[in-house]
Amino acid sequence: MNYNTNTARAPRTGAPMRYRKGGMPARHKAIFAVILILYTAILSTITYFILYKPSSGPSKKIVEYSTDKQGNVVKNVQEYTPIEGNYNILLLGLDKVSMSTDVVMLINMNNNDNKITVMQIPRDTYIRALDETRSVTNKMNENFVDHYNYRRSSGDDEDTAFMNALHDVETIFEDSLCININYSAIMDLEGFRNIVDTIGGVEIDIPQDMQYKDPGQDLYIDFKAGMQTLNGEDAEKFVRFRDTYAQADLGRVNAQKMFLVALFNKVKSSISLTNLSMLNSLADSIFSSVTTDLAVSDIVYFGRSVLSCDLEGITMLTLPGNLGGSDHYVMNRAAANSVINQYFNTYDRDIASGAFDSKGNFNNPSISYINEVYYSAENKLYDKNIYNGSEVDKSKIDIPLIKKKSN
Repeated sequence: MNYNTNTARAPRTGAPMRYRKGGMPARHKAIFAVILILYTAILSTITYFILYKPSSGPSKKIVEYSTDKQGNVVKNVQEYTPIEGNYNILLLGLDKVSMSTDVVMLINMNNNDNKITVMQIPRDTYIRALDETRSVTNKMNENFVDHYNYRRSSGDDEDTAFMNALHDVETIFEDSLCININYSAIMDLEGFRNIVDTIGGVEIDIPQDMQYKDPGQDLYIDFKAGMQTLNGEDAEKFVRFRDTYAQADLGRVNAQKMFLVALFNKVKSSISLTNLSMLNSLADSIFSSVTTDLAVSDIVYFGRSVLSCDLEGITMLTLPGNLGGSDHYVMNRAAANSVINQYFNTYDRDIASGAFDSKGNFNNPSISYINEVYYSAENKLYDKNIYNGSEVDKSKIDIPLIKKKSN
């Protein structure tokens, strides 16, 4: 066999590069170092987001009050230790014009059991104001602006006062309901509309014809009953409507449960880690309209939790209570204590009755109808229903309507 020694041999594809004694050239070393650093940074970031788990917070000392045989009040301080993987988030929906928060929700993310619980607090819920002499209504929806105005009058700038007021509301819930709120967030109506539009609207079966006009608020609602896809503007109208509900704001709260389930379905079917365009748009909508102490890593963590949950793992309820003798909704102490222990207690022990709302922030003993509802038996509740997400999805929540007078 003859060999032509004058013919150059083509290098084999993929053959390793060999360097003379002295090693890799300096230029190649620099390129290799940059690639290695970038690769390590990307890998570390991905690993961080995959393995990241928010802290459940420190232990908390809670005072439990009881009465001895002689009728004396006894204080007993107990230490409550949080359970890892179980978190509470406070979410407020803000009207930037009035600065009122007509939407108040407490959300529990139980990642140990892959469950989500949402409790709505009606906007008309009685809550003791920061300054009784200044308050007009003592309603939940003015509590945030009450604290915001106080913070501004104390010298905070707008942004600082806004965040401090949010934490003030958070503190009231923590102290009164004896829970740990890990994070809080406040979203304006524009942000709500943008998020709905970003995911392409929300399909919902509207339970009845809805007509309402309020030129003063530039609010015009005209929906026909049946399945419809609501854009951001129409979704806002749906969740604000309450005109023909016999229970007024409680009817609206239950209609919002229907919308939340429809929104959950749309998010589950639309969001994909491969759809970078939608993810970027959704992130822009959230960060431009939400004030929160959630970090990006926290949002990613809870976002994965939402996407991994199904309707069977979602529970929805209203703060247990009743309509009082006027336009206030009043929390029932015993029922609320029971619900908090079942769904929102992230500690290793039950919250004792003697600790729950010990300062009476949700009661006014000097107003008889409020005091009566606050201490009444659980079976006298106006809204005591607890709904499973799948039940809400398959059948409409029964929302009593105002009966029209026959001609």
